[in-house]
Amino acid sequence: MTRSDCSILRGLAISSIFLHNYCHLLPTAVIKENEYTFDEFQCIHYIKGLLYNDFLVNTLSFLGHYGVPVFVFLSGYGLVRKYEGKRDNVSPISFIWTHYKKLLSLMIVGFIAYHLIDYLGHSDYDYSLKQVLGQLTFTINMFPNHPISPVPYWYFGLTMEIYIIYRLLLFRKSDIIVLCFAIFCLISQSLFYHNSIVLEWLRYNIFIAGLPLCLGVIYARHELFFSPTKRLAFCLCCIFFIIILVFESYFYLWLFSSIPVILFAISISRLLPEFIANYIKKVGDFSSLLFVIHPTTRMLTLWIGVRYNVYLGLLVYVILTIVVLGIISFIKYNMKSVKQMRS
Repeated sequence: MTRSDCSILRGLAISSIFLHNYCHLLPTAVIKENEYTFDEFQCIHYIKGLLYNDFLVNTLSFLGHYGVPVFVFLSGYGLVRKYEGKRDNVSPISFIWTHYKKLLSLMIVGFIAYHLIDYLGHSDYDYSLKQVLGQLTFTINMFPNHPISPVPYWYFGLTMEIYIIYRLLLFRKSDIIVLCFAIFCLISQSLFYHNSIVLEWLRYNIFIAGLPLCLGVIYARHELFFSPTKRLAFCLCCIFFIIILVFESYFYLWLFSSIPVILFAISISRLLPEFIANYIKKVGDFSSLLFVIHPTTRMLTLWIGVRYNVYLGLLVYVILTIVVLGIISFIKYNMKSVKQMRS
């Protein structure tokens, strides 16, 4: 895949997550997602309610979280393309420390902004020092009794785990080892179908990422390329969407759902008209920043969708996020220009 292809997929993934994280908290979102735990009746309710439920809100609530495996897939793909073609060998400590600093610098501003606004707006604010340290060290995912705040930032802990597992276990290892790791993650989850507490803990950590991460690694190593015509892409989108719903109906198939999701996303990216693809590509280029700021803009606008009008709240949420994104991008651009002038 080209850099442009990856940006479009990132744009689709972050758009899905960005809208899902707002919609699944709305009162009209009666269908909740199967993300950390599984309920086979959720898919049945979704299909039955297509005609009389709020289609857009419930679709984003039920399926929008699948932007996560697309991101994980792209992480595996990008790590291979960036590191495995080089002759020099980055030490594990240097690799992990470099990526820790990158994640921390990305998260810290949004983390402070969110908790400052939350503290000023809630008299019962009780986020403890232990939770703050857990979030700043990206270890909070490993402690199920410590609620993550803002909740979407659980992905930072997962990303740190991805970097560690990749460098220590998958980096330049054979495809057999990569596949064995994916199978290990799948089997680990399958053992706890009836224990939602353990299953939830597993899926807050690397186990949820095992399959899409390994798919991205193998996809990159073998230079695989999937570029259907628009007509074929449309047919594949319909087929993969149906497959996703089938996988959502059975626990053991659900564990493999990232496969049709990734293929669906790739098919969608080939189907987009050029002007929409260019817009989605720009969204993908700002995906990291968008992910960091959207929990704060959601907190500031969710009350509109809950108390008044769902789509008015969603519109204000999108507009406010775009405005904040533009302001931050403008500041970063000017700071970069000043540094260049001084140098």
